Amino acid sequence: MQKHWDKLWEKIVETDKQFDDYLQNAGLSASGMKKTKILVKAWNDLKKLAEEFDQFVTPVEPVTNILPWETSQFAGKWKFWKEYLQEQHGQVMRSRSEKMALEYLAMLAEDSEEKACKIIDFSCYLRAKSFILPPQKKEDNNKLVNNTEDGTW
Repeated sequence: MQKHWDKLWEKIVETDKQFDDYLQNAGLSASGMKKTKILVKAWNDLKKLAEEFDQFVTPVEPVTNILPWETSQFAGKWKFWKEYLQEQHGQVMRSRSEKMALEYLAMLAEDSEEKACKIIDFSCYLRAKSFILPPQKKEDNNKLVNNTEDGTW
């Protein structure tokens, strides 16, 4: 889209120069100039709309993201999370969204890489679009309680 927008913008600039040249050199009478005021206003309105629309077409420079843990394990897990979001939910994580997600994950994981990986795994398991904290293991008198029937904690 950017390529097409650039061509359109180039044509607008070229036409604007030609239009100005015509108005300067056409030798229009006073009544002719008066009649072109409507055309000039319409042209200027069109240029203004194009300038306002440009902010939606011209891409924003992405920010650089730094993983909170620079291990291959976390890098792989983070790549898996982004691919999961794209595959499962059709969401492509842009740089600013990724930056905030990394910061939020680090906060939820209390700066623990192991907890962060578990959060990602649990969130994928539940097919979630965002991070979900896994349930905490039950404790009884500061000891883990083992459910001997099915072997779970």
